[in-house]
Amino acid sequence: MKIGILNINSLRNKINELEYFLNGNNFHVFSLNETKVKDINLMSISNYSLLRNDRTNRGGGVAINFSTGN
Repeated sequence: MKIGILNINSLRNKINELEYFLNGNNFHVFSLNETKVKDINLMSISNYSLLRNDRTNRGGGVAINFSTGN
Protein backbone atom coordinates (compact mmCIF):
# COMPACT_ATOMS: atom_id res chain seq x y z
CA MET A 1 0.00 0.00 0.00
CA LYS A 2 1.37 3.40 -0.98
CA ILE A 3 0.48 6.29 1.38
CA GLY A 4 1.48 9.97 1.09
CA ILE A 5 0.99 13.19 3.01
CA LEU A 6 1.50 16.83 2.02
CA ASN A 7 1.06 20.21 3.69
CA ILE A 8 -0.44 21.91 0.63
CA ASN A 9 -0.91 25.39 2.23
CA SER A 10 -3.97 26.27 0.12
CA LEU A 11 -5.21 23.94 -2.57
CA ARG A 12 -7.08 26.53 -4.66
CA ASN A 13 -4.44 27.16 -7.32
CA LYS A 14 -2.70 23.76 -7.08
CA ILE A 15 -5.46 21.25 -7.84
CA ASN A 16 -4.36 20.50 -11.42
CA GLU A 17 -0.76 19.87 -10.38
CA LEU A 18 -1.91 17.72 -7.47
CA GLU A 19 -4.18 15.61 -9.69
CA TYR A 20 -1.33 15.05 -12.16
CA PHE A 21 1.01 14.10 -9.30
CA LEU A 22 -1.45 11.69 -7.66
CA ASN A 23 -2.47 9.90 -10.84
CA GLY A 24 1.17 9.59 -11.93
CA ASN A 25 2.32 8.07 -8.63
CA ASN A 26 -0.49 5.60 -7.88
CA PHE A 27 -1.06 6.39 -4.21
CA HIS A 28 -3.69 4.29 -2.43
CA VAL A 29 -4.22 6.94 0.25
CA PHE A 30 -3.05 10.56 0.16
CA SER A 31 -3.62 13.12 2.93
CA LEU A 32 -3.55 16.89 2.47
CA ASN A 33 -3.14 19.33 5.37
CA GLU A 34 -3.95 23.06 5.32
CA THR A 35 -6.28 22.78 2.31
CA LYS A 36 -8.02 26.12 3.06
CA VAL A 37 -10.85 25.23 0.66
CA LYS A 38 -14.56 25.53 1.41
CA ASP A 39 -15.92 24.52 -2.02
CA ILE A 40 -15.91 20.72 -2.41
CA ASN A 41 -15.96 21.06 -6.22
CA LEU A 42 -12.45 22.51 -6.08
CA MET A 43 -11.22 19.33 -4.41
CA SER A 44 -12.45 16.77 -6.92
CA ILE A 45 -9.61 14.58 -8.19
CA SER A 46 -10.26 11.90 -10.80
CA ASN A 47 -9.75 8.30 -9.65
CA TYR A 48 -9.99 9.31 -5.96
CA SER A 49 -12.75 9.44 -3.36
CA LEU A 50 -12.58 12.25 -0.83
CA LEU A 51 -13.00 12.45 2.93
CA ARG A 52 -12.49 15.92 4.38
CA ASN A 53 -12.74 17.93 7.59
CA ASP A 54 -12.64 21.73 7.32
CA ARG A 55 -11.85 24.12 10.15
CA THR A 56 -14.67 26.59 10.64
CA ASN A 57 -13.01 29.25 12.78
CA ARG A 58 -9.87 29.91 10.69
CA GLY A 59 -7.82 28.53 7.81
CA GLY A 60 -6.74 24.94 7.59
CA GLY A 61 -8.57 21.73 6.90
CA VAL A 62 -7.64 18.16 6.10
CA ALA A 63 -8.52 16.08 3.04
CA ILE A 64 -7.85 12.37 2.65
CA ASN A 65 -8.05 10.98 -0.86
CA PHE A 66 -8.63 7.25 -1.40
CA SER A 67 -7.85 5.62 -4.70
CA THR A 68 -10.89 4.14 -6.43
CA GLY A 69 -8.66 1.67 -8.24
CA ASN A 70 -9.30 3.02 -11.74
